[in-house]
Amino acid sequence: MGYLFALLSGIAAGTTVATGKLGGVNISALSYVFFCSLISGLVTFAYLLTSRKVELNIIPKRSWGALAGHVVASFFAMWAFWEGTKLMNAAVASFLVRTEVVFIILLSVLFLGERFRRKEVLACLIILAGAFAISEGNPVQIFVNLRNGDAQGIGFILLSAIAFGVTEFFSKKIAAHVTPLNLVLARNILLSAMFGATGIALGQLQVPNRHDLGIIAISAIAGPLFARLFFMHALRTVDLGKASLFGQVEPFFAALLSLFLFHDIPTARQWLGGTLIITGCVLIFSSRWGTPPVAEH
Repeated sequence: MGYLFALLSGIAAGTTVATGKLGGVNISALSYVFFCSLISGLVTFAYLLTSRKVELNIIPKRSWGALAGHVVASFFAMWAFWEGTKLMNAAVASFLVRTEVVFIILLSVLFLGERFRRKEVLACLIILAGAFAISEGNPVQIFVNLRNGDAQGIGFILLSAIAFGVTEFFSKKIAAHVTPLNLVLARNILLSAMFGATGIALGQLQVPNRHDLGIIAISAIAGPLFARLFFMHALRTVDLGKASLFGQVEPFFAALLSLFLFHDIPTARQWLGGTLIITGCVLIFSSRWGTPPVAEH
């Protein structure tokens, strides 16, 4: 069942990328992630209060540090990702953010005791080649030509990839001690408070119209709720590498929905870059296929 949950997490995340771009087009990225986190948190809280199978529990003190790291990393990851997605094709953004696996592997090796394999060096180079292709062969422009919309978008997505890698690292440390629903609730409550306070402080908190709010609600349920919940369920029975492998369906599902919603598809070069990134991801996680599942404590 862990593999199924990981696959569903990727599909739900792909749905969020496409619908989020549609629902957040008229408001700031901070406003979008605020309402998305708030709606997801309220839905999760209501479910926990009414469900007889799941209890509303307090996060144990031993997990507070990991929870703080998880939430702070999520804050920067989500903010940067949606800033970037507003500036570029949703499917391309979803492909590019897959570079997070490089940082997940590095953190897992350094702090979780997972082994590093030579095959993964080649995989990381392939991923970097894919990112290079998506940046039109000139990644330097990301840092020296920030007035260019595409360069800004790529820069934001790459920053979010680093933060998402840190987020998943802390997810792994929390998974054995906190039920997925309780983590989703705590995460979204804290994130909505942080995004709301930041939006007010920067003067960027905007209220969406009724139509956009409905789309944001769909995005909130699919992403911060279901995608996160499915992924945390997957981590309780399979290791981080295997769960992340099945999650690579996200950009393809985002591309399908983007075609339907925006009649927008990536260019041939972007498809090439995205395919290289996914290939590198598959090589990395397939090299870890023999890693034993994570035991619950």
